[in-house]
Amino acid sequence: MLPLIKQEIIGVMHYVKDLEAAAKWYCDTLGFTITAYDYRSFVELAIDGRYVMHLLQSEGEGVPAAQAPFTFDTADLQLAHQRLAELGVEPEPIKEYRDHACFSFKDCEGNALMICRFDRR
Repeated sequence: MLPLIKQEIIGVMHYVKDLEAAAKWYCDTLGFTITAYDYRSFVELAIDGRYVMHLLQSEGEGVPAAQAPFTFDTADLQLAHQRLAELGVEPEPIKEYRDHACFSFKDCEGNALMICRFDRR
């Protein structure tokens, strides 16, 4: 039987309360660029011109994500940690594992996010 889905994830949808403020934070803090938007409903974010994720307008109050629902990749985890700290983001300490290292932090609305570096062998 064939699987119903493919291996690739083709879209990350992240819900926020203040779409315009969150888009600015993601661009200013994490280096995204906006490739498409309608501040009433969505903002499409990219890195180096390649799609990464959508910010979507949250319906109602919503509760910030307490644990990161996805992780961003980086080539230099120490530098990412340092830059976020310099920007006042307060990243958690880096955790080292057998095949990867990572740390968590919160976006401008208190949603947990994560950055990892995987050792690809």
